[in-house]
Amino acid sequence: MSKSDIESNVNNKANTSVISNNNNNDNNNNNDNNGNNRVHFLDSEHLDITADVIQLSNDPPTGNITPVFSQESDSVLGGPTEFSFIHTLNLLIFNSFLGTAIRLGLNALFKYKDQQVFEVIYAQLFGSFLFGFLQSTQQTVLKNNLNLFLGFGTGLCGCITTFSSFSLIAFTNLFHINAKSGVLQGILSAITVLVITLTGSLSSLKYGKLLGKKLNNFILERRAKKMLNQNASKSNTNTRSEVVIHDCFIRYVLLFLASVVPWTIIIVTCIWIPQGRNWTISLALSPLGTLLRFLLRRLNALSSTFFWGTYVANILGTGILGLLFILQDPKIGYCGTDSDWKCEIIFGFSNGFCACLTTISTFVSELNSLHTKKSHIYGLVSIVSGQIILLVIVGSWVWSN
Repeated sequence: MSKSDIESNVNNKANTSVISNNNNNDNNNNNDNNGNNRVHFLDSEHLDITADVIQLSNDPPTGNITPVFSQESDSVLGGPTEFSFIHTLNLLIFNSFLGTAIRLGLNALFKYKDQQVFEVIYAQLFGSFLFGFLQSTQQTVLKNNLNLFLGFGTGLCGCITTFSSFSLIAFTNLFHINAKSGVLQGILSAITVLVITLTGSLSSLKYGKLLGKKLNNFILERRAKKMLNQNASKSNTNTRSEVVIHDCFIRYVLLFLASVVPWTIIIVTCIWIPQGRNWTISLALSPLGTLLRFLLRRLNALSSTFFWGTYVANILGTGILGLLFILQDPKIGYCGTDSDWKCEIIFGFSNGFCACLTTISTFVSELNSLHTKKSHIYGLVSIVSGQIILLVIVGSWVWSN
């Protein structure tokens, strides 16, 4: 081979390498552009809202992608450690008031003479349905914001539903306490309470997910068509950061006022206005139970098959409710008439603190997320533990007197 032929081959290889590199760069640029317009689909079945760490996935949209939560405004303000936590607390406080008011309203609405089913079930069904709906619409309705999901899921839905009241109703029927029927009828009534609450709440959760997915897909299709018909707009980064900081500051201030101001007004109302004190005391104590349950969620990291945070919150709230149930016994003499302020405090702790400390919506969602065997173990241990703690506290007092 001549010298000219060798030089020609070297030049051809060099040109080919340059063309290949250019093609690779063009492909990478196209991938980056496509990535900017990529729509991340949400699979709510694989979401654990009580987990402390949420993993991100770069799988294609057809796979099971763990949801990507947007905390851009918090990062602009200097990291989510302070502002995100304060934002979540304010949302929890505000939604505690709203959830407690909804539950008390539903209980009062469906409590009447010769009712066919216990009134608490309607709050359980509605809260579980709303929880499932929020799980499936995080990407569109809540815009993948973890703070909003914790605020509405843990705060609103968790306060609408209650595990402690469900356990006490089943216990009083099972062990024939304050019942006019026979022993066998009491046992059957307890089984009815368990079956209706668990099956109804699970069905409401799944139905809420179903409707949420349909709405989520509809909104995503509309957004995708809209993105195809318009060009991507570019903005100045500095100006955008200033706008985000300004908007975030206003949002935090308004949310702080929306949580602290109502709480202050409710406490003042409890002291100076005797009318409706059952409601006002319940509302005033509701954020304390919600915040304690929110802090106990960290125990869920101890195991992937048993949610210790939810378990401890439910059993602790059930035990406190059992103590409050004893204080209503006329033999103790602590609670006189219905208008007595001591009875109002007991009602407030029972329907405010204990009801918000415990939850059915998160409980049935966790049951739905586990495999069949582990789900049965977790559910059975939780329900039996609730009955045992009431048996020790309430049963020992009732049968000893």
